[in-house]
Amino acid sequence: VLGLGAVGVAVVQRLQGFGCREILGVDPHRSAVPGVRTVALAEAFALADYVVVAVPLVGGTRHLVNAAVLAAARPGVILVNVGRGSV
Repeated sequence: VLGLGAVGVAVVQRLQGFGCREILGVDPHRSAVPGVRTVALAEAFALADYVVVAVPLVGGTRHLVNAAVLAAARPGVILVNVGRGSV
């Protein structure tokens, strides 16, 4: 889950209900969410089967998920963007 604010934490809570083996979180402003292992962006894309983007559109998140990040992603990763399109 990219972004561990209110929306990201709500996504985490729902994922926990599905019995996910491991939930990875990426957020430079928040280091601890129960049940979430915090990792770097590149590691999240390399390991995850699903990536949920739940970040606000601000200067630091514009084009956060770019061609380089997607190229390094695990083959078959499913990207779900619940944030803004320009992220």
